[in-house]
Amino acid sequence: MLGGRQHAWHLYVVQIVPELLSIDRNEFIRRLNSAGIGTSVHYTPLHMHPYYRDTWGYQPQDLPNARAAYERIISLPLHPRLSRADSDFVVETVRRIIGESRR
Repeated sequence: MLGGRQHAWHLYVVQIVPELLSIDRNEFIRRLNSAGIGTSVHYTPLHMHPYYRDTWGYQPQDLPNARAAYERIISLPLHPRLSRADSDFVVETVRRIIGESRR
């Protein structure tokens, strides 16, 4: 608890550093999925949503910092029913993929 409030722990986001790996974020996600670990990309930057692109003409390169963050982050599974064994498996798999993909 922090200040009388309990954290929801609804997202666990990690950042991939493609310069250090031989794979990009999408391949990292594919490898996690192949191992049975569901993951996703959260929070596409607003300027990359179709509405903003089509209505206001935004392009991905218009906000380079938001685009760079988006291209590097993934959300790992995190929920109240995630067991310690499940959590350990996720950590071990992430470490294995990084080890196999290190430049």
